[in-house]
Amino acid sequence: MKRRTPQEKKIDAYVRDGRNLFAESRGIAHRAISKRKAWVNRSFRKAAGQALLSKLSDSEEVQICAELASLAVVKHRWRKIPDIPLVKYIQFKQQFPGKHDLAGKKQILLTLGAKKAKLKYGK
Repeated sequence: MKRRTPQEKKIDAYVRDGRNLFAESRGIAHRAISKRKAWVNRSFRKAAGQALLSKLSDSEEVQICAELASLAVVKHRWRKIPDIPLVKYIQFKQQFPGKHDLAGKKQILLTLGAKKAKLKYGK
């Protein structure tokens, strides 16, 4: 195994590490992710239960239709937006040192592939 210099270690850290641009705090981001996952599962269970309850009857045909309707319920889609690499984050910070340049930040976020930039910074 080759010994790495501190400079090589620093470059590896820049490549490996990531930064979250959408939440200011790591803790808040983690809480938001768990809340969003819980919302997806909860809404799916509720929709499936409502599909079953809406067709309650003694008739066997209606019960089969209700089961099919509950199986047809589609889960909400949600995925975490990945963090950007530390290298791009530093370039972003160097390009826009001011905190209030929203148009520039929006443009950089869009070029980095962040879909929620429109939602956060407007049209």
